[in-house]
Amino acid sequence: MKLEELQKETTQLLKYFEYPLEVRFVFTGLVYRNKPVKELSGKDVILKADLFGAPLDTHHDFLNEAKLSAIALAILLAAVRLQPSTDLEVLAFDDVLIGLDMSNRLPFLQILREQFADHQIFITTYDRAWYEIVKQRTDPKHWQHIEFFAGRTDFCELPIYAKDKQYLDRARDYLHKPDDTAPDYKAAAVYVRTHFEYVLKKFCDQHHLPIKYFANLKDMNTEHFWSVIKTAKTDAGDDVVDATLVKDIEVFRSKVLNPLAHAEEIVFHKKEVEDTIQAVQDLQTRLQSLKGFEIIPA
Repeated sequence: MKLEELQKETTQLLKYFEYPLEVRFVFTGLVYRNKPVKELSGKDVILKADLFGAPLDTHHDFLNEAKLSAIALAILLAAVRLQPSTDLEVLAFDDVLIGLDMSNRLPFLQILREQFADHQIFITTYDRAWYEIVKQRTDPKHWQHIEFFAGRTDFCELPIYAKDKQYLDRARDYLHKPDDTAPDYKAAAVYVRTHFEYVLKKFCDQHHLPIKYFANLKDMNTEHFWSVIKTAKTDAGDDVVDATLVKDIEVFRSKVLNPLAHAEEIVFHKKEVEDTIQAVQDLQTRLQSLKGFEIIPA
């Protein structure tokens, strides 16, 4: 029966969320009566949930919103997987993850990557933080990151479509403005510093590198990530980042990449910012080339 297939597929997808949950679909069967009135009963499919192998009679009252949302998503995705394949496979999600915390959102992305790679997927959200996380967790070779803004004319508002750019590209935009507009070196420096931090955090996350813990995340800065990466080695004994590039990054960190270097008395020069952009780009290229290596912290 299709319900049995759906039940099995849903339970498999729920494993991504690492919940000790199983679901069952109870269908007693249709019964037709024509007396005293014509009636078709037994039409409902009842969802039952087991937690740690024990049935939950009132799972909708016992489970929190995140777990209930995870079950709903698992059922939806399981049903999609059981559909006959077509030439055009599309999935669209409009802020369906509002009820999920981050520990549930990341498994959802993993399901999409591993189980729906042959689908065209649209994810829309008003949550800026979630948008940035999805950007970090998706390959730009296969995903496009788009922003929509409200533009105004003399008569009405119009949606503005803007393809998102990497922070380094935005830095270059501020650095190389049209001839009639002065370059904004400070803005460029801020975007370079943001990209530098993004590259470091992404690499440490991908390779599970140990970072100093702070209860207050605001106490963390790029030094805690950079100090681990610049001293790490590959399993072949090579430096993750060669000495020359480490030296270049250290020089630019003292001024352009320093978050305190944006006061009025700090003067940036175009060559400094350009060289910093190139150094960060070289660092990103180097770290991205190490995907097939085991990284060993110092």
